[in-house]
Amino acid sequence: MIIFLLKDDLHGDDRVLYTKDHDIQWKYISSLNLSIYSAFYDNRTSLGTWPSIKIIVMAKAKEINKLPPFCHIHFTLGRNLTVQSIPMELSTTQNYFDRGFYKSYIINCPIGSYKIPVNVGLSTAVDIKPNYYQKILLPESPDIKQVDTDDDN
Repeated sequence: MIIFLLKDDLHGDDRVLYTKDHDIQWKYISSLNLSIYSAFYDNRTSLGTWPSIKIIVMAKAKEINKLPPFCHIHFTLGRNLTVQSIPMELSTTQNYFDRGFYKSYIINCPIGSYKIPVNVGLSTAVDIKPNYYQKILLPESPDIKQVDTDDDN
């Protein structure tokens, strides 16, 4: 069983994101020189922001901040969305793999609406389609629901 717990010390809003048995493996994306572990939908209201997708990755230390990847997001309803990501260090620890030092990061993809995302892919530019899309895990509680906030359907 895999459990993701997102902790928010400032607001006391802890959330178990995924607790079902799930065979998650690292997926290497050669065009970005990073590996994706998982992606999840984060709609915590205590953060005071729009919902976003958080993607857990391992990338070469400092390279990911030079050119943050673009997030290509697919939704259950409406148009797809491409946004510039915001990488955040998950750990200050570096590990040496395959002739380089790698760190763990959370790539934040702001959504700007309450639409439910289905999957997300990463690329080096807005107009380059990703060659891999990661399924987005949804929180088990509290229940989430689709809310239409714009007229792009």
